[in-house]
Amino acid sequence: MPPRRLSAPKKMRKLYLGMVLVLAIMIVVGGVLIFPQNPGVDTKALVMSPARNTVLAAQSWKLETSNGSDSGVTEVWTALAPGKRRITYFQEIYRGRNELVARWDYLSSVRRNFERNYPSKVIGVNGEIKFGADEKDTFCVDIDDTLSKGIDSCAMWIFWARYGQFRIYISVNGTHLGREDFLRTVGEVDAWVLDALE
Repeated sequence: MPPRRLSAPKKMRKLYLGMVLVLAIMIVVGGVLIFPQNPGVDTKALVMSPARNTVLAAQSWKLETSNGSDSGVTEVWTALAPGKRRITYFQEIYRGRNELVARWDYLSSVRRNFERNYPSKVIGVNGEIKFGADEKDTFCVDIDDTLSKGIDSCAMWIFWARYGQFRIYISVNGTHLGREDFLRTVGEVDAWVLDALE
């Protein structure tokens, strides 16, 4: 039996409904991308100096680089640990035009970049600390194999998180921080950000 053909009015109605659906999707997506949310929070208010962090405060921190605008802040802090070992604390806070844009940026995942550059060196870490971020990832880039050898230390600790339309990246390099100290460090950052966003 040959397939039933739609009558001209039914074809027009389906075409019309399809066009309305496409137009509605374009309006929603366009609105999300074009119209920014205003969180009423200055991006710089989310920045926490490592000198304020109880885990890292024992070091003498120096602000090496600071760049900021309405949509983002980047800071690089350094300190000398015993034995003249250089410690670096890098933080970047990015504000997306709205939550959807920030979520897209978060999902681009810095972890994948590290996994590509350092295959089999990225180790996820978790602990007892509860975070208030909408999404977060904490991991070690075990370049020198310390963590994988059972030593509670990491060459590069990473915190990657999203709070609404804000995305935060923190890297702590060159310390001998253990897993729990790192999680306490970024736990304090998490509390600081939540407080600033209230």
